[in-house]
Order: sequence, then C-alpha cells, then structure tokens
Amino acid sequence: MDNVDRELLYLLLEAEKTGQPVSTWALAGSKTSNPNERNVLDGIYRYHLRKLAEQGFVIEEKTARGKKKITYYRINPKKILCVNGSLFLLANPIMIYECPYADKCNACNKPIKFYKTKKGQLKVRGCKLLAEAPEHVKETVYKHLSSEA
Repeated sequence: MDNVDRELLYLLLEAEKTGQPVSTWALAGSKTSNPNERNVLDGIYRYHLRKLAEQGFVIEEKTARGKKKITYYRINPKKILCVNGSLFLLANPIMIYECPYADKCNACNKPIKFYKTKKGQLKVRGCKLLAEAPEHVKETVYKHLSSEA
C-alpha cells in the first residue's frame, strides 16, 4: 500500500458521500482540469484501483452506456473502516492510517485487548483510537481479528 493507494482511498471516501460509486475519470477530474494531466491521472488511478480491487479493499462495478464501458469503484465496507479521518484496513495485520495518537500510542509493542462488560459492551485496551471508536467499528475489528486467529 503506497501513498497513491492511500490518497485514492481517501478520494473514494470523499466521493462516496454523494451515495454514488465513482469512476477514475471523475476522480482525476477532481484533481486537475488539464485534459492531458487528467488522462495520465485516469490511467494511474485505474491501475491502482484494480490492484486494490484484487486485494478486496474496493469493489469494482462495470456498466455500459451505449458503446462505452464504464467501471465504477467504491469502498468495500467489510475491509475498510473510517473513524475520525483514520482508516482501518482489515488485512493481516490490520493497518491504521492517519491515527491521531500514533506518537503517544504503544500498540505496536503491546497487544490490544478486547473484553466485554457486564452490559455486553465491547471495551478495548491498548489502542486509544479503537477505544473511542463507535461500537460497530469495535465489533467489526473484533470479528476480523477473531476470524484470523
């Protein structure tokens, strides 16, 4: 996962706020208005998004409009979660990008522990970002880690 991949994931997250899948041409158009640069970016984005689709991080949807074949991309909600601008990539190991606590956190050196309270809530020790995350995010990460074990 390189910087272009991360940038594309954030662009897709931003574009998905409209509720529609987005094409590489539309993503390239959001970065530049120069037609030559847009063509180059379209090719780069298409290559990287295909690789991300092979890994399961994005979902590829192919459609046809007349003679044109268009490929749309959207985030796979089972593999990528966004919490307060931080990305959780549910791979093995889990990757977290743009964590606001990265300089103070020692989750790299110590394991993160999950436990359930008497009320059935899932609590987290060892990762402040996960501890403050919504319940559905904790559940998804916990299920992913449980299935990997």
